[in-house]
Amino acid sequence: MPFAPAPYTLGRVNARGLLTLLRYETARWLRSPFGYVIAPVLNTLMLFTVFRLALPVDIAGIGGVPITGFVVPGLVMMAVLHAAFETTAWSIIDLKIRGTIVDLLMPPLVTAELLVAFALNGAARGLLVGALVLGAMAPFAELGPIDVPAALGFAGGGALALALAGIVVGIEARKFDHVATVDNFAVVPLAFLAGTFYAIDDLAEPWHTLSAANPLAHMVTGLRASMITARSDDPLLGVAGVAAAVVVLGLAAWHRLAYSAKLRP
Repeated sequence: MPFAPAPYTLGRVNARGLLTLLRYETARWLRSPFGYVIAPVLNTLMLFTVFRLALPVDIAGIGGVPITGFVVPGLVMMAVLHAAFETTAWSIIDLKIRGTIVDLLMPPLVTAELLVAFALNGAARGLLVGALVLGAMAPFAELGPIDVPAALGFAGGGALALALAGIVVGIEARKFDHVATVDNFAVVPLAFLAGTFYAIDDLAEPWHTLSAANPLAHMVTGLRASMITARSDDPLLGVAGVAAAVVVLGLAAWHRLAYSAKLRP
């Protein structure tokens, strides 16, 4: 008698469906590694090259840290955040524009499972891009012993937060231009103003308070603190800021996935 596999029964969590969706979304950017992985790495390396070539080698650093070593964590986090955001935002808007969003809504996946699959996909690409950027820049910058758990925590939290933000933007956007507008006029400026190239502690008021209100600033300073000896702000404040961003954006993304009429044809 031929072997017949046992029928799959859904439990409290549709793990098979969640993993299938995650593999499908991950395959979107893995099929084109040059455009989705190598290109953002090269763009970030060009910024780093400008610092290496434009500034004297013996220039005084910030907080006792050489300038090239100081900007590396900021550039890494900026690459992580941008890649995570655009992965989920472009994925959802693409499904909507092509009219295949119904294929996402028909399978037996609850809102939380859709949310987890999309968020993990965006975070995975963001962390991969960030790891490659760090690996390429580390030999040319003076970094201290890296606190790996802290670095993964801040980078992972930042990637997850921006992936969730991308879900919200992808749902609310009506065309590709809307996603590009949010990316160019919100995500990129906030990343540049998050202390990527300067120390927030050196800012005068009210700029220090305004910068501290930027959740991306806590991600950048937290990652920097895990890579170099300079410390900026209370680390617990950074953890709280990243956690708050993940929770708020997670609730917003869940609500739009569950109730937005723009997601349904």
